[in-house]
Amino acid sequence: MDWFSTIVRQAREQKLARFWFSVCESFAPVELASLEQGKRNHVIIQVTEFVEGQVSSLPLLLRLCFDLGVTCFQIFVLVTTLRPFEHHDLDSRRRICKSWAYGRFGIARKLFRPIRSLAIFAYYENPAVLGDTSERESVKRDVEEHDKLRGAMMQSPNTFEG
Repeated sequence: MDWFSTIVRQAREQKLARFWFSVCESFAPVELASLEQGKRNHVIIQVTEFVEGQVSSLPLLLRLCFDLGVTCFQIFVLVTTLRPFEHHDLDSRRRICKSWAYGRFGIARKLFRPIRSLAIFAYYENPAVLGDTSERESVKRDVEEHDKLRGAMMQSPNTFEG
């Protein structure tokens, strides 16, 4: 029976991986990147691995609560649409995620905030999306200049009065 439990565990892990890929794809702004489909999927896989890694490193009690929330989300989507979340097309998944991430229910927003934030962070930090290192240095210089100007404004707030 050991081989049977191994097969069941692998099937469960594959289903969970498809679910997380679908969620991360829903939050990643793939239309903003000018990547071909194969490279885009590779980026989403990397984003998914990052999000899964961060979620799996949560403390045990928080992880259990988080898993309970994700399970409730999956059940809610299954009951209301009669299809699992990962079987919806990308536009439907985005609408579903948006309704939970920005909806009326605070607990749903709190559940999706870390997922959304981690997915967007990992997406924009991916080298294929960010571009070459010269573009990264340009962005870094712009941020440093902004920080310097903001620091100067904070030190002398009356300078800019009219």
